[in-house]
Amino acid sequence: MARAYLKLNIRRPLKDGSFPIQLAVGHGKDLYIGTGISCGIEDWNPGDQKCCGENSFLKNRILSSLLSEANSCILRLKEEGKWLRMSNKEIKDALKSIEALPQRKDTRNSLGSLFKKAIELKKGRTASLYADTLKKVEAYCDPYSIDFDDINVIWLEEFSNSLSQLCPNTRNIHLRNLRAVNNLAIDCGLTKNYPFRQFSISSVPTKKKNLSVEVMRQLARVELSPGLSLYRDIFLLSFYLMGINVVDLCHLKELKDGRIEYERAKTHKPYSIKVWPAAQELITKHQGQNQLLKMLDCHKDYRSFYQGYQKGLHKIAKIMGLPRLTSYYCRHTWATIASEIDIPKETIAAGLGHGMGNPITSIYINFDLKKVDEANRQVINHIHNFRDHPSPS
Repeated sequence: MARAYLKLNIRRPLKDGSFPIQLAVGHGKDLYIGTGISCGIEDWNPGDQKCCGENSFLKNRILSSLLSEANSCILRLKEEGKWLRMSNKEIKDALKSIEALPQRKDTRNSLGSLFKKAIELKKGRTASLYADTLKKVEAYCDPYSIDFDDINVIWLEEFSNSLSQLCPNTRNIHLRNLRAVNNLAIDCGLTKNYPFRQFSISSVPTKKKNLSVEVMRQLARVELSPGLSLYRDIFLLSFYLMGINVVDLCHLKELKDGRIEYERAKTHKPYSIKVWPAAQELITKHQGQNQLLKMLDCHKDYRSFYQGYQKGLHKIAKIMGLPRLTSYYCRHTWATIASEIDIPKETIAAGLGHGMGNPITSIYINFDLKKVDEANRQVINHIHNFRDHPSPS
């Protein structure tokens, strides 16, 4: 019984070094029809007739559809009594007319279009994360030919499986971004479909990213090259300022009455942090020309500095024998140490900016700031092994 099957043609490599995947059909002698898809020899599984390399989910989805359509075409021609009378050219022409996936014109309610809209609405790192998710979706399917009404639990499960090579937290970021775009489509009145009711995104416990008090003391004392010393100082300064993000640290302009006043780039919420002497010493040491600090004096933008900063922290971790060190450790370490010295959770949350965007009276704002200032003083004193006497203001 004649049936179509898939074969990797290794006789003639393409310009990129991959080999074309063909539909092979037995009709007296085998006929070969191009699929428009290729892969490397190491990425082809001849037993399963499937790709196993980059973008393999999308490739296999198309190949499977092509193979199914080809066999349906062969069966139809046999039932009509045409198969045995057709020439090889006629067979090829008939099979070349099949399409792997129905192509629909991109509309405003396609998955791809809404993803692009979501990216436009986001800023900075968040927009980049959404763009990364769109790339993952494009590797799995053609998002511009899929409406939100087409997405169901099975689709979500298969997409999640296509991300199995990623760590659970990264996979969950992509799934949450997809859910947010689905919510955007609902808000825009483009769909009522919400498959996430039946599809749960499993939570993964976040790995602790904090340093002990002793390690923080060692970090302040360790001898480093001038380049690495800058990265160490920026890390410590971020810690002294209750885990301020590097993007905000880079764009600070000035001090106002001994305080840092800024709007956090990630949340757009206002922050006010008292600068204690340990932080002031580092600010003075690394004073900038146009900004408060000098990081952007020799870097074109925040991202340029940030990449070197993360690499520098990685080198410092190796020197100190630590498994890992990233900028995220500042925020986690401040919160952990504050908790260890019995700072109330509400004050820790206020120091980290959790829930600080609500409109409240100036009296309560001043009260909260005083408590947060005092909590930060105690954390800094604890790191420097001071007894409980106030740092000079």
